[in-house]
Amino acid sequence: MGAPDSIFPYLSGPPTTDGFTIALDAPPSVSGYSVFWELAGTASAGGITSGPLTGYNYRRVDYSDILAGSAALAGIPYGTLNPDDFALFAQWHDRRLQVAWEMEAWSELCPVEQRTFRAPWDSTVTYAATTEVFDVPSQAYYQSLQNGNLNNPPTIAGVINADFWAISMTAYSGDEWEPDTPYAQGAIELYDPTHEYYICWSPHTSGSTIDLTQFSLLTPFNRYIDYNQTWPALSAPVGTTGPATPIGEFMRATDFDPRITTKLVEFPFWLSQDGAQFVRMKHEFTWVWLTFRLRRVTLGGCVFNPETTYLAGFQMYYVSTLTGKGNFYAANTTTTAGDTPDSQPDEWTLLPIPYTFRGYLIQAGYADWLRSDGQADKAGSEEGNAMGYLEMEADKFQRQQGQVPRFNMRR
Repeated sequence: MGAPDSIFPYLSGPPTTDGFTIALDAPPSVSGYSVFWELAGTASAGGITSGPLTGYNYRRVDYSDILAGSAALAGIPYGTLNPDDFALFAQWHDRRLQVAWEMEAWSELCPVEQRTFRAPWDSTVTYAATTEVFDVPSQAYYQSLQNGNLNNPPTIAGVINADFWAISMTAYSGDEWEPDTPYAQGAIELYDPTHEYYICWSPHTSGSTIDLTQFSLLTPFNRYIDYNQTWPALSAPVGTTGPATPIGEFMRATDFDPRITTKLVEFPFWLSQDGAQFVRMKHEFTWVWLTFRLRRVTLGGCVFNPETTYLAGFQMYYVSTLTGKGNFYAANTTTTAGDTPDSQPDEWTLLPIPYTFRGYLIQAGYADWLRSDGQADKAGSEEGNAMGYLEMEADKFQRQQGQVPRFNMRR
């Protein structure tokens, strides 16, 4: 069969005027649909895998509300939207969502977390030489001196476990390595041929060349926070596993939680391919309290197809049979065909849209529809109306709620 006439091909009877009262029938045989309608099988090449999968909650709006609003302004009944219309509106709304998301440091989108520069030491992980870890008991960073380093903590009763670990530093100093010289454990030497520093972890008398089975390379500590840290934030609840919240943009870094006190030291940073670099310091610090913008939700993927198996990370649009509301979801794992956010909620993560952007997205989607229809003048007028919604929300945030930058009392 060809592409369906609407994005509701599996509904028994037409939706109501608001498009929300629905009931599902068994799906027909699906052989091929147009763009944004997934072919029966496995969602792979056409899937969308970006977007924040986070535990942060904020007041949200259902995408079906936005879609219905834009379609109504364009004179298209929500229940008659076809896949091509849906694809266009979703693309327009996705592009506009980026504008709204990044226009302001919206409080609901800018959480505060305590972040470390490396992952905490883990007794179940085998560390290679030069791998760096954060030691929770000593609140310091260490680098592994040997390959195959398993279940050897960096410190024992407050003392460095010098057979396996050395404290990480941004710079090292020591004498020049020499042959036929006795070296004690912990001796740091500059090896002239490579102009690098090495530390002795096994006492011995040197030979004609440096013995890398008894000396280990010391790497300068690069103090940075990645956009995608693979370990939990230090401020996460005890027992939290998995990666920290993905970062969209870095906003601010301080030595204490800015939600608790204004007596703060603010840490400057610059951006590199690694993330936020912290190199200019007034004093040593082990972690930062980071204020950042959540990574933007993306509105992509196909309308849910019950005959499709979705791979982990891929998105689709689904109208709930329980609430009648439609939203984009990302698969948390490879699903079984027919598994929905209603029937298997653990398999899916809803991609929430902030309620703050509702009016702007509806009006901007309509402006984009007018532009695609060749009505440029009218589109320009509606563009101004759309920006009016964003400016109203910015006014509510900045003036009405008094959210302006505060002066900090530095210690």
